[in-house]
Amino acid sequence: MLARLKETQFFKFLMIFVRRYQLGNISNNGIVLAYYTLLSFFPLLLLIGNLLPLLNLPVKTVLQYVKQAMPENIYTILRPLIEQLLTSNNGGIFSVGVVVALWSASRGIAVFQKALDATYEMQNSSNAILSRILSFLIAFLFMIALVLIVLFFSLSSAVLNYLTPILHLPADLSSFVATIKWPITIIGAWGILAVLFVVVPTARVYWRYVWVGAAFSMVGLLLLTQFFALYLRYFGGAMTTYKTIGTFIIIMLWLDFLAEILLIGGVVNAALQEYFQKRPFEPKIPWLKKRQQNKNKLV
Repeated sequence: MLARLKETQFFKFLMIFVRRYQLGNISNNGIVLAYYTLLSFFPLLLLIGNLLPLLNLPVKTVLQYVKQAMPENIYTILRPLIEQLLTSNNGGIFSVGVVVALWSASRGIAVFQKALDATYEMQNSSNAILSRILSFLIAFLFMIALVLIVLFFSLSSAVLNYLTPILHLPADLSSFVATIKWPITIIGAWGILAVLFVVVPTARVYWRYVWVGAAFSMVGLLLLTQFFALYLRYFGGAMTTYKTIGTFIIIMLWLDFLAEILLIGGVVNAALQEYFQKRPFEPKIPWLKKRQQNKNKLV
């Protein structure tokens, strides 16, 4: 029975997945990624909070998105702090928040790239300076995309209410737009993850494999948000009795799960590409390819 199982295609793919998971050191890299995610979260809220008065947007709009993205118990704990950050308007704090958010987010992207490169066996094949510049640009574009998404869904209702009597639009169009907000958000997040899984690794990654890992990560993040409260109820309830320390442990635990789900999506992509391509991964930039070949000869 076991010998027959080892001959199945699923078992072969599973062995590739386990090997890629170990190469990427997913557990340890997930912890580091969770740390930089936490470090960039609050400065990002400061950035958004200073933009809200300029755009005449209510704080409740941003809170709705934060509530949907977080498990309910974590949102309940952090809501007073989040409201305070969103209502703090100070030019000096704003500039510091931008710098800290960009720095910590770029460091998180760098850790994400390091883990994916290890998964694809591309260690030491990239230039450190170029990697840091790329991480900074990706973090900057990610922050812009996040702000634009919030603005789009926040202003869409106001714009439709203004244009409906002028253009004689259907009266139920606003409710339809409100209905499709979250499906569009999920699809957009799936697309962003797919782009990250293609752009961030040094290895040449093909789009036809990436969408699977992006879908896995997207579904995993949604399930984590919905069922993390159940996990705490049955396995981590004692931590909530330690107040501040327990709150920090819970947040880091949630971020660690989140980071590992993201990284496992990259492992799924690497395993699929190896399973179907059946050849070693190559760097996407030609001069990096030559460096990787020289490294393989030395090994």
